[in-house]
Amino acid sequence: MYLTPERIILVRSSVIVIGEVKDADSIFRITVDGVFRGYIQLLNGEYQMMAGCKMSRHKFNNIVEAMKMGIDKWNSLHDYIYD
Repeated sequence: MYLTPERIILVRSSVIVIGEVKDADSIFRITVDGVFRGYIQLLNGEYQMMAGCKMSRHKFNNIVEAMKMGIDKWNSLHDYIYD
C-alpha cells in the first residue's frame, strides 16, 4: 500500500487536509472537514486552483500561505483562529 504524505491545517473550526497526489508532481488534493474540494497545483512557482476546485478564494489564499511558510509554522502562528 502506498500512502501519500498529508498535512493538516486548522482554520477556525475547519480541518483542511492537504495531500500530495501520487505520481503527479506538484498537485495537491484538498479536503475540508472531510469533503473533497478539489486540487491545487504548483506551476512555475505559483499555486493555482485547478478546474472544478470548489473553495472560496479566501480559503485558497490561507492554504497557499500555509504551504509557502510551512504548515506546522502556520498552525502555531495562527493558533487556529485565522480565517
